[in-house]
Amino acid sequence: MKRLHLVTVIFIGLALSISGCAPKTNKVKTSANNNTTSTFNNNNNPYPGYTPPAGYPNPPSATPIDPHPDPYSSNNCGANSGLKGGGIGYGSGSEAGHADAGQTINYYKVNDPPVTAHGNGTGVTVWSSQTDLSPSISQSVFFTNSRFNLRVIPRVVTQGATDTRTGANCQFVPRPYQKLKVGVRLRRADLSTGDYYQFGVGDYNGDGDSDGIPINQASRVHEFQVPQGSNQPLVVEVLNLEWDWSCYEYETQNYCNVPGFCPWDRVWLSECVSVELQFSTDDTKDIVGIRTSDP
Repeated sequence: MKRLHLVTVIFIGLALSISGCAPKTNKVKTSANNNTTSTFNNNNNPYPGYTPPAGYPNPPSATPIDPHPDPYSSNNCGANSGLKGGGIGYGSGSEAGHADAGQTINYYKVNDPPVTAHGNGTGVTVWSSQTDLSPSISQSVFFTNSRFNLRVIPRVVTQGATDTRTGANCQFVPRPYQKLKVGVRLRRADLSTGDYYQFGVGDYNGDGDSDGIPINQASRVHEFQVPQGSNQPLVVEVLNLEWDWSCYEYETQNYCNVPGFCPWDRVWLSECVSVELQFSTDDTKDIVGIRTSDP
């Protein structure tokens, strides 16, 4: 483990930005639904026991990435690999929303340009809608009193990117991570705590480890508990980002399945990753997709 001491936790660069200006009607997604079937678990029904709510379209296809893409020809770990599968995606993120209450505008897409962030310690916020939005983006899109459904889509960090929150340069060549786990917290503006969920933690492929979310694939949709009693916009925070690249790095050196680094590790402090957030409120069409609470 000759390089174990060199590992410094790098934080994920979250590339987030909301398309459009203050009016909610400018922030729309217009792509068509993707309702093709999936071969997930060798079954044309990827969600046994799941039935979409009345009036909802079928969810996007489940897309397993397996075996794990390996960018290193020098990896000789073979059957001892700690990388496991390549994650499971639930659509491309371009699916149109569903008007379940007569809404005319689609769900919001916070990704233009993607927010970039360095790794950080457990529980440390790396991006916040309260402090890190572009001045051209209205906080009003985070108003809701009944619904806040959200999903995340990992993106590739571009060369020369800067940390969206701090402005610090991502000094190193972007690492070729293939999947992420992403923590998100929804809270009132006047409180420090709220409803927290980490995307990518489910083990739906049955390999004994968190599936993770593949690059350019959407996570399942999480239905957050909306805090009540405030007349201010809600706050979305990103924290607790994990990647699979640390495991790649050690297996390149033929250190296989290193505890604490395989299959998951916190993003290193010196590195950046990118994530897109998409969310729906009571004012928008709902995100179509399998929920985190479903089979």
